[in-house]
Amino acid sequence: MPVVRVLAREWTIQVKNSSSVFVDVGGINTFTFGGGKTDADTTGFDSEGWGEHLVAQRGRTLTIGGFFLEDEAGVRDAGQAVIDELASKIGAEAIGDFKLTTPGGRVMEFSGSVEPADVGGGTNDVTSWGATITVTGNVA
Repeated sequence: MPVVRVLAREWTIQVKNSSSVFVDVGGINTFTFGGGKTDADTTGFDSEGWGEHLVAQRGRTLTIGGFFLEDEAGVRDAGQAVIDELASKIGAEAIGDFKLTTPGGRVMEFSGSVEPADVGGGTNDVTSWGATITVTGNVA
């Protein structure tokens, strides 16, 4: 099969709810699954003026953005509601389980904490919603 370009909208982002069921996070129109690292400086007098390092730590973040979803009765999108609830907790209770799935079916599962994005908009805007999930541990 040929390798093809994948549309971002074809990915699935899910969060595990209090019943231990993964639910879709709705309203998303942008996401970034990024990485980072922390280096230990190993530069010494024998490095001849060149910086040297070892990778000491790696980390990932999932940043999602989109639209605030709520029905006329005030019931929120199930996935957004779980993420908003996690964003209000501290300690071990603030860690949730997430799943990111490619259109081809590759699944990446991880745990992480939530930092909510600002909610808002202008007169003629749809209300924005989003969050940054900082991964704790490795991505499976």
